[in-house]
Amino acid sequence: MAAGGADLPQLIVEAVREKARTVRALRTKWALLARDLLALATGMRTAVMLDYVALQPEALLDLVGTVAGICHEAGQHMVVGVWDSCCYVLRRDLLAERACNREAVLWLKLVGDGPQKHMRPASPLNQEAVQQQVEGLLRLLHSANPAQDVCNLATCDGYYIMPTLNGWLLGYPVVYLADEATVQATADHLSSQGVVRHIAMAANSTLKAACQRSGLSNNAAFEELEVLLSFTVPVEAADAGKGVALLQWVSGLQSSLECQASVGWGNFRVECEETSQRMQL
Repeated sequence: MAAGGADLPQLIVEAVREKARTVRALRTKWALLARDLLALATGMRTAVMLDYVALQPEALLDLVGTVAGICHEAGQHMVVGVWDSCCYVLRRDLLAERACNREAVLWLKLVGDGPQKHMRPASPLNQEAVQQQVEGLLRLLHSANPAQDVCNLATCDGYYIMPTLNGWLLGYPVVYLADEATVQATADHLSSQGVVRHIAMAANSTLKAACQRSGLSNNAAFEELEVLLSFTVPVEAADAGKGVALLQWVSGLQSSLECQASVGWGNFRVECEETSQRMQL
């Protein structure tokens, strides 16, 4: 039965908790999955990567089908994908909108040799090439039957999904343009130069109340539930990272949050922290 407004968070939380009763992997991770599906259903995310739980795609497909039935039109566009044993849930309608906005993403690419290496905005030729990959990925998603098909993201015309397409799918405003030949060099460079991690956070009152009723009282766990997504910007490209893409991203999330206040979202903020930890892409 479709629902909307204030009922939506409660119904999604109940659906995930019901699934957790029969899927062992979800028993300690149900709240994180409920957060992600709620963010997806309300348009706060374009896609989510479930790297925190080992789920069989078929079990996720069944749950997403239940959530889709709750979410009116948004549910028609929820597609389950898998890449390298990691599951994704994607909103193909929101991804199509994202693909139409060339200013939604700042593509950064490693250029130069030796000590002259640095991250800089990708050339128009590079950006056009990755746009073709994005369009190929969208064709794959739109060819799927959301109720039956699990999209194998690894078979998308041979495109290398990590990290370039992965960052684009997940809605990051700054994405590293790298392929199999350059991904390790890019990770090494970012690790040596340092990055600024941007963390978008928002609380959902319905989800928090459900967690409290289930006995969760750990402040760190509640804080983790408020993380919508995080991405990094290289310290050396910090000025570029403050451009149109980042401003659009903050403004877009803020607008989405305001539109979804009736379903319990609030306390939106973006926290930044500089880190020099080892980067993995």
